[in-house]
Amino acid sequence: EVREKRGTLSEEEKEKAITDKPSYPVFTVYMDDSGKNAQHLIIGSVWFLSDYRAIHKAVFDIRERHKFTKEFHFKEMKKEELSIYKDVVDVFWQHSSTLGFKLITIPRSDVKKTREAFTDMYYHLLIKGIEYEQETNRAPLPRSLQVWIDAEETGLDQLLIANLDDRLRQVAKSRFDEKLIIDRLSTVDSKHNILLQVTDLFTGSINRIMNLSGTTRNHKDEFAEHFLDRFDIDLDLPENDKVGDLAVHIKV
Repeated sequence: EVREKRGTLSEEEKEKAITDKPSYPVFTVYMDDSGKNAQHLIIGSVWFLSDYRAIHKAVFDIRERHKFTKEFHFKEMKKEELSIYKDVVDVFWQHSSTLGFKLITIPRSDVKKTREAFTDMYYHLLIKGIEYEQETNRAPLPRSLQVWIDAEETGLDQLLIANLDDRLRQVAKSRFDEKLIIDRLSTVDSKHNILLQVTDLFTGSINRIMNLSGTTRNHKDEFAEHFLDRFDIDLDLPENDKVGDLAVHIKV
């Protein structure tokens, strides 16, 4: 009887805590990295500042309309699929007031340990992205943060998430006056996640242009240029857009 009473009280307290918890708008960020064996290390990200269900549905409708059953993936893109991929980019352009594309790059020659460098890059891109949205007043704090990263290796993914979670919770107190609420950080397989697949297209486009080798052009170059031109993303940065040796590109 005592255990049952305590259990009931415990559930009531949980419900009360949920009810009393303030509801904040959300930064929903999808991230992917590229360039492990190339000239530049790259992380690309897509930031949703409000409900993204309409975007998700529009991309799903494109898949249905074209009977496209595969995963959207930059490396696997076929020439005959170029128009489908461009349609996906155009959907995001139509909703550009509610989202943003952000990236960070660093020369690989300056890096001794690639995995550690990527962890730092994920962290700095998130911080600079939040500061950008705060300063431009597009998405002022307080806000909660959800981050989804394309999964690779289980052990390394767990370490990446643990490191990011720890550092972000510290900076939420020290730099953002606890107005940034760290809600969720996860690595997920992009196979069944359309928004992570689009993040791959964005990151792949950056990689195609920044780490270009040779002079032969094909449909992937055309797509990469279409994607970056659509959102007026210039990869040639002025000096004052650099933070130390990290080139942080903030484009919306």
